[in-house]
Amino acid sequence: MELSQYIRLTIQASTLFIMIPIDVFLVYHVAIHYEFLFNAYFVTMTLYVVNGTVYFSCTFFGNLLEFADFLRWGHRFYQYFIPLLSVMMAINRFTAIVIMPGKGFAKWTFFAVNLAFIFFISLTLLLFNYVGIFGINLSEYETYSKYFDRVFKAGAYVFSFMLEVLAITYRKLSKGTQQLDDLDRKLLIQNFYSTIPWLINCVSNQLLQTYRNYIVLIVITNVMSCLGLMAPMVYLFCSK
Repeated sequence: MELSQYIRLTIQASTLFIMIPIDVFLVYHVAIHYEFLFNAYFVTMTLYVVNGTVYFSCTFFGNLLEFADFLRWGHRFYQYFIPLLSVMMAINRFTAIVIMPGKGFAKWTFFAVNLAFIFFISLTLLLFNYVGIFGINLSEYETYSKYFDRVFKAGAYVFSFMLEVLAITYRKLSKGTQQLDDLDRKLLIQNFYSTIPWLINCVSNQLLQTYRNYIVLIVITNVMSCLGLMAPMVYLFCSK
């Protein structure tokens, strides 16, 4: 096994080891409708973390099994779905701070519509890029397919980042008339901890196209993708 492959598998296995207990914790507390976690934002975050763990499982076992078909399709689907879940979280916080949508049924309806929408987009992109609907199949052109995936992922996280910056800017500008509580501040910081590692991951992935098998970039790429999932959870559990 090459050193680069060994490093990837080690980081991915360590991520799964850490993330699975977190998944169990979040799913359990959402299932029992624990007051602090049973809301649209944290349910979205639970989906983000759990699906992120599934994504890493597809990647880890796919590398060991030379990407069996069902693992390959799962890996490709999550290339779109995970970034869009991040966008969904950013939209949730942005609307909560700037637009202040309704509570109760209206908020859960907004959540359900968003989730169905991003699932549809992810599935459509998967079919468009790898199955060949509309007569186009980017998988026949591996370079263009990977380029599209990287641009899409980077675009999604940049959009999330911009929404978070806009929300914080609005909070500062309106500070004299509308003070946000400590929870809103923590949720914004948590979103930053999710977005920034993924942006670094996108940049490192792009650099790897030029500097192939460069060990430092491989480490950065894989560690940042792990932090994109783990950092917001660590902050959540450690913040007072």
